[in-house]
Amino acid sequence: MGLLTILRKMKQKEREVRLLMLGLDNAGKTTILKKFNGEDIDEISPTLGFNIKTLEHRE
Repeated sequence: MGLLTILRKMKQKEREVRLLMLGLDNAGKTTILKKFNGEDIDEISPTLGFNIKTLEHRE
């Protein structure tokens, strides 16, 4: 990736951010992701394996 590519990406309004959440079992990682996404958090079952979510930032 060259300098021009980096500068073009910085000017874009939509920026992609990748976030890795690590933590102990039953710590609330899935709850945080669902809350950010505006999903219901009343009934959350334990995550088996791993979870990949795409969230869109609303300003």
